[in-house]
Order: sequence, then C-alpha cells, then structure tokens
Amino acid sequence: FGHFGKGIGEFRYPVGIALTPEGHIWISDWKNNRVSKHDVYGKYLAPLNPKGKAFKGPVGVALDRKGNIIVAEHLRHWVRKYDAAGDEVWRIGTRYHGGGQGQFKSPRGVAVDSRDHVFVADTGNGRIQEYTPSGSYVKSYVFRDPVTGKPAKPRGVAVDHQDRVWGVYS
Repeated sequence: FGHFGKGIGEFRYPVGIALTPEGHIWISDWKNNRVSKHDVYGKYLAPLNPKGKAFKGPVGVALDRKGNIIVAEHLRHWVRKYDAAGDEVWRIGTRYHGGGQGQFKSPRGVAVDSRDHVFVADTGNGRIQEYTPSGSYVKSYVFRDPVTGKPAKPRGVAVDHQDRVWGVYS
C-alpha cells in the first residue's frame, strides 16, 4: 500500500515499519518527516504527533511491550520514546552528532527485546547501542569488517525471540 506524495497517507521515503499486536502498522517517512499509523489494508489512521519538536529525518521505528513508540531520527542524531498519546517519555542523544555514550551519528534502526531494552543502530559511529526501558545506557556492540578490520556501519537492528541482537551492516 501507499502512494508517492506529501498528502495524508502518502509517502516520499518510507523507511521504518513496526507492527502492533492489534494489527496496526507504524511507518516512518524520512522525507515527509513524519511517523504514521495504518491498518493492515493501508488505510491511514493517525499520525504520531510529537509534542515539542517535530520529526526531522525519522528512519527507525519500533514498539515496546507497553505500546510505546521508539523513533530514531537520522538528521537530529537522537532517539525518542513516546507514549501512545504522543508525549515524549525520553530522548537520547543531542542535536549534534557525537561518539560518546548516549550520543549518535546518524542513527538508523531501532529494535526492542523482551525486557523492553532498546537497541539503536548508530550507523555513523559503527556500533549498536543498548539502553534500558528508562533510557539509561547499558553498553555498545562494535563489529568489524573481516577484510578491512574497520568498524562496520550498522543500518538496521533486530532482536529475535531468544533476545539475540542482529545487525545488518554496509
């Protein structure tokens, strides 16, 4: 489903997708700077309207077990968690990229495990960072290219049913 455009229910650069237990679909649209909710037939249901700062380059989107929505914003170098009402629960990162704990450089993918820990594909820093449900830093995972030895750049991250973390790199 979906058509190219700037209107309601249209997409210019859909990137992330997350499914709710009720069968709804959240989609991040990088070029339209929005995240929207749809039914299984593609019918537009609602936007995620962040109170405060609007989205800028949302790419990754994930849901925790409580229905909170986690969004990685590639152009702002931060990750935000929202409740179902659109209220910001926490924000990790700064407006400018960085390489320390709790900082990102072009985060892309997000995923959540069974404990509601959040994993972020921190593409520009070549790592996946892990956070608690309250947004506290846990640790970073760095993987290296087997040929060059340089850090690989994770574009996406997923967590399987055994809480194993998977990343896709370029």
